[in-house]
Amino acid sequence: MTGHQTESKVQAGVVSGLGLEAVDRALELASRQLDLLRKSELGQFMTPPKVASFMASFFSEPEEDIRLLDAGAGLGSLTAAFACRFSRHDIRLSAYEIDTTLANHLLTTLESFSNVSFDHATLRRDFIKESVFRIKLGDDSGYTHAILNPPYKKIGSGSTHRTLLRAIGLETVNLYSAFVGLAIAQMRIGGEVVAIIPRSFCNGPYYRPFRDWIFRNAALERIHLFHSRTSAFKRDSVLQENVIIKLVRSKRQGPVTISASSDASLIDFNVREYPFH
Repeated sequence: MTGHQTESKVQAGVVSGLGLEAVDRALELASRQLDLLRKSELGQFMTPPKVASFMASFFSEPEEDIRLLDAGAGLGSLTAAFACRFSRHDIRLSAYEIDTTLANHLLTTLESFSNVSFDHATLRRDFIKESVFRIKLGDDSGYTHAILNPPYKKIGSGSTHRTLLRAIGLETVNLYSAFVGLAIAQMRIGGEVVAIIPRSFCNGPYYRPFRDWIFRNAALERIHLFHSRTSAFKRDSVLQENVIIKLVRSKRQGPVTISASSDASLIDFNVREYPFH
């Protein structure tokens, strides 16, 4: 697929938080513009700003300049939340979004951060194809962080995507697990990946190769559970059981922090630590 890239640089300062308000307005607009059939075809479910902010809170304080990956960036709500949290750092972003309507909204969101040192590229390219190409060439992208709400859609056994993923040893059946696996593969040592994904990867034979991939390459540091199936993506009426996970590239596996809440309001938030086994 022919790629389109837009780059922009804005100067350092302190973010006002207006970016997240702009994202919330854009979510309403984009939901009206994208019909349900189109959402289903692309596996698109937009991240509400409250969920995005909560996900951004999972990251450790960076000790270096940030190279951020947002694959399946949509309207940019995850990147906006990340930029609000780490506004004092220099951020270099690669945001992948293949849908033209969403990519236009995404660029508007990124440009609303006028007070952050923010070097961003919006890439209208197929994330799986480009990532596999880079990995096969030995091009280590060296991302320090990835924040993801990947598309949720099955990958056909005879599809081009399945063939490409197998070429790098990643056997998986859904776009969401492919995006997470490819993000891990492109992290620096110690790089952090935070993603909101269906709970389906946690057990069963279909996702065992993906689980093996995760634990060969990263440590599972944290999981957040939503008690309500519908709480994370109310606008899109998603009935998947979603979890937020944090993975750290090449870290030795230790105890896992498990938190839970009924919904994104976090009113009944609770947290415990468990041994990995």
